[in-house]
Amino acid sequence: MRCDVVAVGTELLLGQIVDTNSAWLGEHLAANGIDSLLQVKVGDNLGRVVASLRSTLAAADAVIVCGGLGPTHDDLTREAIAEVMGVQLVLDDDVAAVITGMFESRGRYMAANNLRQAMVPVGAEVIPQIVEVRSAEYLHEPNAFLAVRRVSQHAELHENRGSTRKRAR
Repeated sequence: MRCDVVAVGTELLLGQIVDTNSAWLGEHLAANGIDSLLQVKVGDNLGRVVASLRSTLAAADAVIVCGGLGPTHDDLTREAIAEVMGVQLVLDDDVAAVITGMFESRGRYMAANNLRQAMVPVGAEVIPQIVEVRSAEYLHEPNAFLAVRRVSQHAELHENRGSTRKRAR
């Protein structure tokens, strides 16, 4: 099986942030017997993210996408995956409740844009996160995407690797 990585974020291209996620993913994919032959960095532009996902997926069995899942206008991973898969985004009420609950538990005001993180492509399986509240989408028809925010803190990636490997085949 081949699973390549696409890291999304203009800050990666500008050198403002070092892409440790792709290195971590490469190490863990290899340790689990999954070939990863390509890692791509792409800026926060919907057309370029879509093109990168399409070209990467054309050569791989699955693609892991890191970055672009936050609440701001330039976090476009959800929209790009939905476009590539030919589906709409829908609000996941369970994810929205977790996000809202996090703000409420801290007695903080929540700006409406935070609910962007609860928008998931139709057909996506949401993998709950333990460490922080940011959605992870997993699509497996006809191919697979696993989109994660911070893989070094994403325990479920490790716990679900068997499920991810099985569904991506």
